[in-house]
Amino acid sequence: MKRVKNYLGTFPLIQNRPLQFFSMIFFGLMLIMGIYIINNSNNNNQANIASTTEFSVSLPEFTQPTDAPTTTKVKSIPVKNGTYYQYTGATIYHSFYRAGKKAGLNYHQIHQLAQMFGETVRPGDHFSVLYQTTYKNDKKISKGNIVAAEFTDNHGQTRHVFRYTDPHGHAGYYTLNGQNIKPAFLKYPVKFTRISSRFSLHRYHPILHRYRAHLGVDLAAPMGTPIHAASDGVIILAGRDHGYGNAVFIKHSYKLSTRYGHMHRIAKGIHIGTHVHKGQVIGYVGKSGLATGPHLHYEVRVFGIARNPLTVKLPHAKAITKKQLPAFKRHARHLMAQLQAEQQHSWA
Repeated sequence: MKRVKNYLGTFPLIQNRPLQFFSMIFFGLMLIMGIYIINNSNNNNQANIASTTEFSVSLPEFTQPTDAPTTTKVKSIPVKNGTYYQYTGATIYHSFYRAGKKAGLNYHQIHQLAQMFGETVRPGDHFSVLYQTTYKNDKKISKGNIVAAEFTDNHGQTRHVFRYTDPHGHAGYYTLNGQNIKPAFLKYPVKFTRISSRFSLHRYHPILHRYRAHLGVDLAAPMGTPIHAASDGVIILAGRDHGYGNAVFIKHSYKLSTRYGHMHRIAKGIHIGTHVHKGQVIGYVGKSGLATGPHLHYEVRVFGIARNPLTVKLPHAKAITKKQLPAFKRHARHLMAQLQAEQQHSWA
């Protein structure tokens, strides 16, 4: 105790005015507690506001009531023996995935739906779909592909997508006028960790120590990560090429080509003249050529002129041919009629 008194005595304020000192400590603690209580109250209020406003988003006029069934078995539309179209729909409040699960869709079907509309989804958007379902002895045994989808955003604008299989057996999803919704090019040809350098006409080169154009985008990735062809095309270069190091150039059409540089190695079977398809592995990430670390240097060229891969507009996959367009439109109108009939039946 004597040591404590001697230690406290080294502080003049405690020694001369102990009451004032301990009062300051007390009020300081009270102030801290008050700030904590106020902040906690604000957080609770914000949470309450979020929970009430989240469900007050204006929805499309045709959104089904919350107490209406979310799915309807459509036995009146047989596709073939044991196969039927089934209707479902949901409003998106939190995420596409949660809305799809609530509507009874499986992962594959949610993925199909996200490929159709996923980039433009907002709270309050609504979707309705018809999908194939297989039954055996009145028991559902599998859920198949989505065959028709309607998407209405929270501004009331509606889009439709339909699945169609051409005479050669190739299936795809198309708009009502026969345009393919699937992009012809991958957004990124490699699974990367970060963009280490962007497209620029005036970039300081870390090896050459001078400014020059950087005509692509650098996608950093671990050594050996597979690199994929951005789209269908023909190999026009496969080998060593100056600063690119180990590189592959692909010609996709008379006006579009892509370049892939700094590879660790080129994939087997990739040679000049080889036809490759979208997503095919053409090489592996490395740091050959003028590179400081493992990454893919990716270029997109239009009529031989380099364009920014992150902003350039690339074509979609092939549309329905003129010869097949009448048959497709009959097919699409039939599916739309069934979809709208089930909507009315569900909301009735």
